[in-house]
Amino acid sequence: ARQNLSQNTSDLQQNQERLSSGLRINSAADDAAGLAISDRMNAQVKGMNQASRNANDGISMAQTAEGGLQEITNILQRMREIGVQSANESNTSSDRQSLNQEFQDLGEELDRIARSTSFNGQNILDGSRGIAEFQVGPDTGSQNQITVDMNTSVRSSNIGNVFEANFDLSATSGSNSIDLSNLELTKDGTTEALNDVSDASALDVADQINSLDEINVEAQAGDTVTSGDVSSVTSSSSGYTLDVNGTDVLNVASGNNLSASDIAQEIRDATDVEAEVSGSSITVTDPSGQNIDITESGGAAPAFTSTAGTTTTFRGEVDAYATEETFSVADSGGGVTEGIANGDPLQAQQSAALDDADVLTVGNSLDSVRKVDSAINEVDSYRATLGAAQNRMDSTIANLENSSQNLTEARSRIRDADIAKQASEQTMNNVRRQAASSVLTQANQSPQLALQLLGG
Repeated sequence: ARQNLSQNTSDLQQNQERLSSGLRINSAADDAAGLAISDRMNAQVKGMNQASRNANDGISMAQTAEGGLQEITNILQRMREIGVQSANESNTSSDRQSLNQEFQDLGEELDRIARSTSFNGQNILDGSRGIAEFQVGPDTGSQNQITVDMNTSVRSSNIGNVFEANFDLSATSGSNSIDLSNLELTKDGTTEALNDVSDASALDVADQINSLDEINVEAQAGDTVTSGDVSSVTSSSSGYTLDVNGTDVLNVASGNNLSASDIAQEIRDATDVEAEVSGSSITVTDPSGQNIDITESGGAAPAFTSTAGTTTTFRGEVDAYATEETFSVADSGGGVTEGIANGDPLQAQQSAALDDADVLTVGNSLDSVRKVDSAINEVDSYRATLGAAQNRMDSTIANLENSSQNLTEARSRIRDADIAKQASEQTMNNVRRQAASSVLTQANQSPQLALQLLGG
């Protein structure tokens, strides 16, 4: 009876312990294997819950950075607007000074935002943060981390780079045609050749570069310029004829000499090109980049060409620009352009960054627009990186919460007590203990009955 009472008491105490703690396993003695398994699961659950909080912190960090980038984008859009406005010839130098003041102030504010935007004391827009590794899993190893490259600096000294290449077609002067199939552009491992164009001008080359589908390079034709000293013409007693772009400009008989100013005026009146005089020299310019064909004869010596009676074609320069990546220009046919030898491509050079830009002239304003476009691309690329990281961490959080919930349920099946079962067992063991106690009491009374019989 005593042994049964002791066992029933032990069982009842176990029922009470499990009911009070809610756990089936309160010590290794209850279930050693179950305790080890549930402890590992518990570590995983706690790790997942903390990893979920880590991912939320990562999202907050990325959102803080993107908030600063949004305002930087707004600043860049305004700077671009100023650049386009300043490029208009209706502005005076005083107007451009005023526009440039705002342009420079916006650049300083952009730098201030890049330097001051921080999260938990860490700067996140000046490139000093470096690679950020977010622990988004319960265990060690790269599979439990999300790496975000926050090494990008959006300060004006680090963005707005433009790759530029200038090549001069004037080296082909004397030829009436140029084979553009020999001219090739290469960017990011892709090479594309230009088409054949008869009598190609700088404008033709620029248009063809802009039409390339595989290579994103912007090209602009520069001025076509040539000059000649007409002193031998104005002092000559012989006749002189001048043909510009197929138009008879001058046909002067001997002894009827004209001044340099007179000749320049005749050129302006008869053609669409510009002619400026400096002493006895006349500079002829076509701002559109079209070719200038000149034929002259008579006079003591040709003023613009090397050979009298022969048409000479003058060509302009081409400026090519690309953002983000460099490119090269090559002539596979034997050096049709100045500065580009056969097999020796002209490599585009990286210009100064946005902090070196201004809008004080038309040319500078157009350069500033290109730099701002490049800066916007770089900022958008960084924003895309941060946005992708946010979306990825959103998915990570959802997965962690789902895994934590399932693992918590699995742990509960191993370690948590079955309340209904324990309650019923407690009732049963309580009844058994009371019955055992009663029987033990009766058993203790049996010797007393025997003594009474002996005494009687």
